[in-house]
Amino acid sequence: MATTLNTKIVNDTFNKEYNEAQFKLFINDLLADADFSKEGPIQLPAEYREFIKSAKRICKYKYSTSEFDENILTVLAVKLKRTTSIDRARTAQRNFVARYLNGSRGYLTDAALVAFYSEDEDGNISPDWRFSLVQMNYVTKFVETTSGKKKLKTEVELTPAKRFSFLVGANEDTHTAQAQFKDCLDKASNKEKITFEDLIAAFDVEKVSKEFFEKYKNLYSKMRDELQRLCNVDKFVQKDFENHNVNIDDFAKKTLGQLVFLYFIQKKGWLGVERDKDWGCGDKKFLRNLFEGKYGTYKNFFNDILEHLFYEALASDRGQGAWFDKLNCRIPFLNGGLFEPVNGYEYQKTDLTIDNNLFKEIFDTFDLYNFIVKEDEPLEKEVAIDPEMLGKVFENLLPENIRKGNGAFYTPREIVHYMCQESLINYLYNKLNIKEVELSLEEKAEQQSLFKKKKIAQLKLTQEIVDEIISKEDIEHLIKKGGSNYSNRKVKEKMPNKVVEHVKALDNALSDIKVCDPAIGSGAFPVGMMNEIV
Repeated sequence: MATTLNTKIVNDTFNKEYNEAQFKLFINDLLADADFSKEGPIQLPAEYREFIKSAKRICKYKYSTSEFDENILTVLAVKLKRTTSIDRARTAQRNFVARYLNGSRGYLTDAALVAFYSEDEDGNISPDWRFSLVQMNYVTKFVETTSGKKKLKTEVELTPAKRFSFLVGANEDTHTAQAQFKDCLDKASNKEKITFEDLIAAFDVEKVSKEFFEKYKNLYSKMRDELQRLCNVDKFVQKDFENHNVNIDDFAKKTLGQLVFLYFIQKKGWLGVERDKDWGCGDKKFLRNLFEGKYGTYKNFFNDILEHLFYEALASDRGQGAWFDKLNCRIPFLNGGLFEPVNGYEYQKTDLTIDNNLFKEIFDTFDLYNFIVKEDEPLEKEVAIDPEMLGKVFENLLPENIRKGNGAFYTPREIVHYMCQESLINYLYNKLNIKEVELSLEEKAEQQSLFKKKKIAQLKLTQEIVDEIISKEDIEHLIKKGGSNYSNRKVKEKMPNKVVEHVKALDNALSDIKVCDPAIGSGAFPVGMMNEIV
């Protein structure tokens, strides 16, 4: 009985637009003994009023991590000023909550559960909202008291908060959020107190990624088996594959890769766009609706629909309008070869009738997950399938010997983040501190004496010298902590004076930067560098 009720509570909370009464019901069931007596509005600091319309404290919850330690979790509701703010200004949203937790009220709070929502121009609650866990990381040190004794004291430093989020609501696939928090509600129903570790587990993106990959791998095996079956029973398919040296494993990988890639594209609203509408206004459920016949009837989905979508629409440049008559909608041209036929196999002459039920299973599986276009950052993790999954799929479906031979390894985002930051620190230090000066007459004479013949129209002879106006430590502070430099009198570390003094020069250096990644692969480093610069 409790499990059925919990399923309904989770579904009613996450599968609809934000509703305060329903959210409180969910929190009350999740966090037994939560204190709702301090519910009320939160004063907005001036620097956050551009993004946030209002904020409200819902309740406070105490939990223990050990026999001697009590921690505080607060629950907030934050109304953003614009619908677009759900996906933008993520740093400002995170830092607003961090400022609230980090001593702005005279004491430290360890974490917060936050509902971020917005309204449209008519004052209606937007259908999608973000449910986040914001975690502080305080530094605990031994300090000496006036009596000479050492005691444990929590010192507030400029430590970036981390945010883990689910994008939920009427337009989102909330299978993961429902499944994760149903487990927590089932535990609470058994009179077990929810711990912070339970919440961390509920927001664990790696668990979701592993689950998705296992299902993806199973679908790949079924696609490969189906292609092998068709080759065994259809001599025309077998002959076409042999003539074009088509490997069944490669075909299965590419077909699934094409479909999962299109899940990210349809999320951007780039598929199924009407003739007079802009890119971004397309069908967010395009592939499902395509399969259900809303863009044209078919007998075999792959042979009659997908091959034309892949090899004619997505793989060919049809001009500015990108109109595709067969599906009666706009479809973008995506260059790069992803949607070209494998080894040029002749799809026009060969009927490749992959079982329709296999595609139903693929879409049923993919539709369980929320796909996001923006890759996670170390301080911002979305509990969803992000573009990094494409790299993981590519790497893990390659046989070990081929992966080693090709050097095909996807770099984890933490490594990308670290290397981009270190590169930026060194670039900015050199850009601002190393000057090019013209050699003196004596130095020029010494340089020119190296040549036997006098050079006509000699280029200017220069050398680089270090004239430090800003230290590497100050630049490191900007790059590694600048995003979390929220206004708070309790914070001991402020932005270094030299950074403030030379802010224009730093900004110009970031505007003029040129970045080259020779072994670009799937583009993780350029995208990571772009995020760091922004």
